[in-house]
Amino acid sequence: MTTEAFITFCGCRDPMKVVIPDPFGLETLKRVVHNELSEDVDAWYFFDEVTEIELESTTVPNKDSTGAIYIHCHPCNEVNTMVHFESKQVSLKLSPAVLLEVVLKKVIDEFKLDADDSGAYLLSLTGDEASIPLHTPIGTLTGTKGCTVDLDLVMQPKFNG
Repeated sequence: MTTEAFITFCGCRDPMKVVIPDPFGLETLKRVVHNELSEDVDAWYFFDEVTEIELESTTVPNKDSTGAIYIHCHPCNEVNTMVHFESKQVSLKLSPAVLLEVVLKKVIDEFKLDADDSGAYLLSLTGDEASIPLHTPIGTLTGTKGCTVDLDLVMQPKFNG
């Protein structure tokens, strides 16, 4: 038996699909990721993307309806996130597995914007106008070794026609 896993990690937004032999634990997961990335991940943190909970040796990640798991691995257990909006900023300390959808909700609350208008806003990397999909874990935006991310909260473009 095997388990299909989709793994995101620092500096890479596209999930890597791997097959993990069952029964598996954190050590097996680390070995598979090490083999795929050719990187020493022994000191990295592994998170269940669904619950944002850090995996420990006895933690079993949640499986979706197909039996797949979604994992985020990162050298940091916390990402310092600065979000800029107009002339204001909000600083957040987040698990690397937190999705941008959650970040967006938090900053809308922090900036005291109308939650009903949340669909009117997007997050982008500071200095980059391209929006980032809301299903992206914040840890993928840090680069390969970093623990910080700077984002801009911007209005979604409106198109006539």
